[in-house]
Amino acid sequence: MLISEANTKRRNRPQFPFRREGAYKTIKREKKFEMPISIDQSIKNLDWHKKIGRDGKEFYATQITGADYGVSWDGRINIYSHLHGKPQEWENAWFVDVLLTRRVKIRQDVDANSPNIDTIPVRVALDDQGDEEIAHDRYILLYPTHKDPEGNLSLHQMEMKTTLQGFGRQYGYHIHDNSLWSKSVMGGYRSGRAHIKKVLVIDRPGQEFKAIKIEDNIR
Repeated sequence: MLISEANTKRRNRPQFPFRREGAYKTIKREKKFEMPISIDQSIKNLDWHKKIGRDGKEFYATQITGADYGVSWDGRINIYSHLHGKPQEWENAWFVDVLLTRRVKIRQDVDANSPNIDTIPVRVALDDQGDEEIAHDRYILLYPTHKDPEGNLSLHQMEMKTTLQGFGRQYGYHIHDNSLWSKSVMGGYRSGRAHIKKVLVIDRPGQEFKAIKIEDNIR
């Protein structure tokens, strides 16, 4: 994986948005997409964690983020399984893509891990000092269901590399994507020379997501 020492430091800091009690007020919750799905083994193999909600009830959660693959990254996918046990034990599920509109306050705090004394945006309590903004957060909810699946939820990883000096080996992918729904994250080197992309998709029946690797040796 393309994880540098700098990225290891990044893992030890709160990732924006940093949430704590009173850090936001939900204005609107919308279901953007939902359908019954089957669950691929790639989803069951994710690192699911048991958590306790504000109401004291247990649920399971996992996160797919580009921050795991480099200091230059984009994208985060949060997946929750509320009150219905471990997703690893399910064959089918009801998939819901949720959009939250929230009123938040943002303050620029010093990034202790930056050698240039940069600042990073941090969400603070609504009664703290900061700039009030409207934020849009997305997450995925999974519920067990007995309905026949209309698609298959799976996760795909692609490693890509380009040569900046015209020497060495480079590779990429031809992607065939006829999915019903998809979302991706990416992380890699700041130079853009190499990165990893992960794509979460719901495949159409009989039309699976395909990523064909293409390599090119340059001397």
